Amino acid sequence: MIENPLSTVFGSVGVVYGLIMPVVLILLFALFLIASSLSPGAKARGTAQAMYCTVMMAIGVLLMTIAAIPTVTSVLAGESYASETYLGLLIVFATGGCLFLWHDHWMRTLDPASRLVPSLIFLFTIKTIGTLTTLLAGLSIILTFTLGGAEYGWWIMPLT
Repeated sequence: MIENPLSTVFGSVGVVYGLIMPVVLILLFALFLIASSLSPGAKARGTAQAMYCTVMMAIGVLLMTIAAIPTVTSVLAGESYASETYLGLLIVFATGGCLFLWHDHWMRTLDPASRLVPSLIFLFTIKTIGTLTTLLAGLSIILTFTLGGAEYGWWIMPLT
């Protein structure tokens, strides 16, 4: 039993995730709502729905990524998980995909002026993450070959 639950809430981790993150998210929502209201013909309700859909689509992408990374790692390492693990990863991936598609469909029903700013923010955030990932992976491979650190089977990641 926790002797002092307030020390957990107001500790360094609790303050960041329990207090600061919600405030930052509310401020970002307000900032995006103000930026979207500058678009001609945008409605506040439609813009808020578009922001909600954008956040839920990002969570769907995150769930799909969380499920895909262990699967790819096990394939590259030549190790396999138990079938129940693969089933769990498949369920997480399918949940993320359904969440993404459902909110993407809902977002497409909104008027274009309301969804303009949230969809642009989502698009360029995903593009930035993808570009950085590709750039860093390419640099890692090139530096591995250039500096002579590559040995036979270097692509196999040990799981132990």
